[in-house]
Amino acid sequence: MIEDAIGESTFFRSDVDTYCSDAMPNIDVSVLEAELRALEAAEYPFRVEFHPPLPVPEMMEFYRNPDFRRETARPCTLISSYAFVDPRGRLYPCLTLDMGNVFEQPFEDVWNGRKFRAFRRLLRREQRLPLCERCPA
Repeated sequence: MIEDAIGESTFFRSDVDTYCSDAMPNIDVSVLEAELRALEAAEYPFRVEFHPPLPVPEMMEFYRNPDFRRETARPCTLISSYAFVDPRGRLYPCLTLDMGNVFEQPFEDVWNGRKFRAFRRLLRREQRLPLCERCPA
């Protein structure tokens, strides 16, 4: 679907394994749940955000189930207002989908380039893509 919309689509996974992985993280979800519930119950002089921003029961399913589907599905709000640039200059909308390099061309040229515009059109049309289910945002 993405390749049909933007043409050649490269996910720079091999060098940035922390962003996406084929395996679920090896964590004890009962410990995670206890910690999240404690954070949720406590009061702090600052705001605490969970990522992904899901209710705790849904967050547990996110970490237990590789085929997780969000109950609180909503259209992507990041695509038009956030820019992610990695230390190598790669600009991407989400999950390391490489749209171009700001060290090789101006930021505006990448942000307004053919691939990025096509990806934004695809998201406006589809609202959500399969990869959105694993998005931490």
